[in-house]
Amino acid sequence: MIVKTFNPVTLEEKETIPEIISIVYNKRFYRVGSFEIKTTSNKFSENDIIAFFYNGMIHSGIVLKIIEQTDSISILGNDLKGIYGFRYVTNPKEQKGTPDAIIKSFVTEFLLTGDRKIAGLTISADTIDGNATSFTPEAKMLDEILEELCLANEIGTAVEFDLRGLQFRTLKGADLSENIKFGKRYRNLEDYTYTRDIFQTYNVGYSVDDEGTEIVTGTAAGILRRECFKEKNIDEYLAEHGAMETIVAEASDRYIYGKDYNLGDYVTVETERVQTVMQITEIKEIFERRGNVIIPVFGVEKQNPIKKLLRKE
Repeated sequence: MIVKTFNPVTLEEKETIPEIISIVYNKRFYRVGSFEIKTTSNKFSENDIIAFFYNGMIHSGIVLKIIEQTDSISILGNDLKGIYGFRYVTNPKEQKGTPDAIIKSFVTEFLLTGDRKIAGLTISADTIDGNATSFTPEAKMLDEILEELCLANEIGTAVEFDLRGLQFRTLKGADLSENIKFGKRYRNLEDYTYTRDIFQTYNVGYSVDDEGTEIVTGTAAGILRRECFKEKNIDEYLAEHGAMETIVAEASDRYIYGKDYNLGDYVTVETERVQTVMQITEIKEIFERRGNVIIPVFGVEKQNPIKKLLRKE
């Protein structure tokens, strides 16, 4: 595996680096992805754009952390959607239009305007149909706003690098559930983990209208009632914080990622406990000298709060 680095401002190629031990590349449909490169080369720099080729696709990202150790160097960063986390949305205003248009409006304002303009970045002309709506976010980071919008409307985003420029795109998954099926009996799903998660789940939300009157959304009662407060966009917030069902599994090469299925597609997944249609929300690719592994994630994973607490201790 060979990795190339590029100047983040001019996008000119800097280095070609063959001294790669391994790469772990996580690409996510709704959220910002990440990567970690193990190398013996000291030619990487913070803010470098990195790119490497696999299976006919360009994998790219931006370097945010470098860890030098005795016998290796770790290069960590986000995929190019990480640029969303570079912007803070101040004094947000109500946005109206289709979800696709609203998402692109935020990208235009906070990534393509004034001092915030990123050189070489354009927005794809492709559009995703949808019903007109309105959205008024809270003041927070752009990556959080886009994630909220995308999860509520089942729209993904990508920032792609063709070695000359960057392009922002919105994505919609295809329904492949009739033809693409994952499961042990199909010999294409191994070492799976099936999780049902109601940590951080809410089913009743309190919000306020324009006159400041309290509004209650949801009807659950008793011990099953899980309340939250969100001043605006309570429906989207409740949808985002519903019960989660995920399956993480190593996939065989019966189906080829990027050819038979893609990130965001809906497929049939079968385990000993469940057979259901699920969306591929993440692809974990592990590239090592001894071989490559593709691990699809079906459903949107939540980070278990117990794990968070354990890490703090």
